[in-house]
Amino acid sequence: MELTLNPFKRHPIDLCCSSDELRPFINYIYFVNGIAYATDAHVCVALSLKDFDVEEKLIACLEGRKMSREDFKFMCEYEWLYPQENGKLFLNSEGTRVLNLKTLDDDDSEKKYQKIFDIYELAKSDRISKAVALNKIKINLHLLERLSKTVGNLNSARFIFLKELPRVFIEFEFHKNSFALVMPMLDDDVK
Repeated sequence: MELTLNPFKRHPIDLCCSSDELRPFINYIYFVNGIAYATDAHVCVALSLKDFDVEEKLIACLEGRKMSREDFKFMCEYEWLYPQENGKLFLNSEGTRVLNLKTLDDDDSEKKYQKIFDIYELAKSDRISKAVALNKIKINLHLLERLSKTVGNLNSARFIFLKELPRVFIEFEFHKNSFALVMPMLDDDVK
């Protein structure tokens, strides 16, 4: 059984997931086209698995699947992972600890997440260069702290404000194919 070092122990993507029972589709991490997506409706991350040195066999195991926040936390307790075909992820060499990942077809969550997938494509386009400057913006610093823990050793990031998105778009210094979105706070002092 092939094993791979668990790269997610250093990148707790679950910090960007919701625990909201009324919107269960945002309680998952989605893996689409080599990107891990997570949101709680206040902050959203799209992390390229290659940026974080995730091995190809693990990327293939996760592709087109989703993992609940609880399963992700459980998986992070293990140093080594044993990716299998068909979305099975063994957590020990005996195969007695296993996560059966759901496909995106299991419900309509892919449709609900489509806007986020589209934003990722926008982010990769040349429209970033047409950013608009704002005089003031108010952001919850706890959201930035969660992002820093998720990405790991986030020393700096570029904040971009797009006409098309009423959010703060964040590019990471060393992870060129990953990004985050942060919802600004209501600020009565902005003119």
